[in-house]
Amino acid sequence: MRSVISTITLAAVIGAASAHAGTTTLITGIDYSSGDYGDTETTEMTYLPVTIKYSGFPWTAKVTIPWITISGPSSVTAGSGGALVGNGTDGAIQTDSGMGDIVGSLGFSIDSLFAEPGNTFIDLIGKVKLPTADADARLGTGETDFQLLLDIAHSFDNTTPFVTLGYKWMGDTANTDYNDIYSISIGADQKLSGPFSAGVIFDYAQAVTDTSDPRREVMGYLNWRASEKISINFYAGFGFTDASPDQSVGAQLVFKKF
Repeated sequence: MRSVISTITLAAVIGAASAHAGTTTLITGIDYSSGDYGDTETTEMTYLPVTIKYSGFPWTAKVTIPWITISGPSSVTAGSGGALVGNGTDGAIQTDSGMGDIVGSLGFSIDSLFAEPGNTFIDLIGKVKLPTADADARLGTGETDFQLLLDIAHSFDNTTPFVTLGYKWMGDTANTDYNDIYSISIGADQKLSGPFSAGVIFDYAQAVTDTSDPRREVMGYLNWRASEKISINFYAGFGFTDASPDQSVGAQLVFKKF
């Protein structure tokens, strides 16, 4: 589910990059998820990220440093986009905590090249996941991943549909050959009365191994723009396959122009 959290920011504060060029944003929050991920025992995971974003339109750079706690069968590993599926053998129940993998990204607003961009927003984003997490504590795979994303959104007055297309090159470990995967997120944001907006997102990604399921999840969210500088997102979702959490809830706090 964390793979679509950044899309909430895209939908809820659409156009913020151009409106607040040359500014720094701090994003933090908490994400809790649980699921069996193909095993007989449940895995619970808490993800506490801190993201620093600098926008100098048309460029946007971000760095995310997370803290992860994972509890459940040792066969399940935390990944930068959520838990990586178990192998059906369960393993000993254990709890591990520590810094997760640091993720950096650089985005370019393609719509800045349009003579009249209007209400269409197109961003091309490159991401790299650095293996800073302790692989022995299953807080990460211990390998570097790369990802390319294309965000497209168009605002129709109070409604903004959006889609994110992605491709990820997964780093293989000594024990697992991960598949390079395509992904897609589709959703829409609706402005409500006052400072509120809400939306829904469907997230799909191919299976990361030959024996695992593809990831399919749906999430709903509510965004509250508390002030010009602060917004808060609340979300909840659930998954449809063993590669997805059974349920996920969280909140995201965004400080702009500090």
